[in-house]
Amino acid sequence: SARPCPCRRAQLAMQLHDDCKARYRELEAAIAQSESRWHALEGALAGAEELFIVKRRESWRSWFSIEEHELSNWAEGSLRQIVRSRVWELLAKPLVEKMASKVVGLVPVDLDASATEASNPPANSSEIVAAGGAGADRETANGFLTAARLHFDCHVKKAFDAAQKADEELDKKIRKTERDERKAGVVALGMSDTKKVAALKRQRPPIWESVHHILERLSMPGNSL
Repeated sequence: SARPCPCRRAQLAMQLHDDCKARYRELEAAIAQSESRWHALEGALAGAEELFIVKRRESWRSWFSIEEHELSNWAEGSLRQIVRSRVWELLAKPLVEKMASKVVGLVPVDLDASATEASNPPANSSEIVAAGGAGADRETANGFLTAARLHFDCHVKKAFDAAQKADEELDKKIRKTERDERKAGVVALGMSDTKKVAALKRQRPPIWESVHHILERLSMPGNSL
């Protein structure tokens, strides 16, 4: 088949570049939104759990001889740890599994680690409630979101930043070549580029192709979180 004209190649390269940027922003926003919603859910669950424990402190004393100061004990086998584990198994774990199923094979997730983290909270319930369950920097027992954020930061963002840097360096090289050629009196015919500039511009699509492939695979499942 006939090769596309230089103008068409430049247009395709720009479209690839713009599509990568749009997909990257969408994926980043989807993960951040999911983190925010999950932290809000954790805050709500922690608040309900705290209310449940505190309101029944007299019952704990009469039924199990548990004194009020022991209600802050999070050791293995304690009342707090047992309640947190049950809340996780019944309410949170099914949601994590559903989220993870949308990106199966794309993001490595250890759901068993999530269950362990759930019964060993990163902060006590009063701190979570006071924080309103918000903030993407706060630790979470959701192993899927932790894995998704790690995958995004260590792989997707790294690849995107590298492509962005290479694209900027190539753009500088193109502009310099155009300036040098104008000074030397080298002029392209019609609206086309000179051979040197055209050769440089052909380097742009390969810069973004691998990143585009990564983002394309993650875009649909990422936006459905």
